[in-house]
Amino acid sequence: VTFYFYWGKHKVFTNQLQDADEKLTWAFDNCPPKAKFNRRKILLYLVPCKLRLGVLPTQDLLQDYDLTIFVDIVRAIKEGNVHIFTERMEEYAADFIKMGTYLIMMRLKFTVLRSLTKGIHRQVIKAKGDTSETKLDIVPFERIFAWQDGCDPDETACL
Repeated sequence: VTFYFYWGKHKVFTNQLQDADEKLTWAFDNCPPKAKFNRRKILLYLVPCKLRLGVLPTQDLLQDYDLTIFVDIVRAIKEGNVHIFTERMEEYAADFIKMGTYLIMMRLKFTVLRSLTKGIHRQVIKAKGDTSETKLDIVPFERIFAWQDGCDPDETACL
């Protein structure tokens, strides 16, 4: 278990997230359930990998292992709330840097932006009532991105 934990941790540092996920999942699955401290340590690296791969942990898992550092970040990803994501990343930046997962976590901002964009798209289509159009007006996107992340119209067009 220890070997797979360190092997997975190394894969996280080399940005080989699929391999890291595989190794850390094996370490977590084979770690004795009574070894809560070790299981938590594994999850501190496994959760960012899973998030980056698009798998969200359950709230129960985060609470059971006292991983409150990820609770609001997971909520921000689900809701597409860039403001909460940015606040929590600033609050926990030192912890993520210390663990070596800061860059992986910052890349999640694009996932949050994607969730936000999907939500805006759903609302625009719902308001129009017609789904046959493939082109949408960018103005609603500009307004929401300016409100959530302070993006100007040019930045919104790039996103």
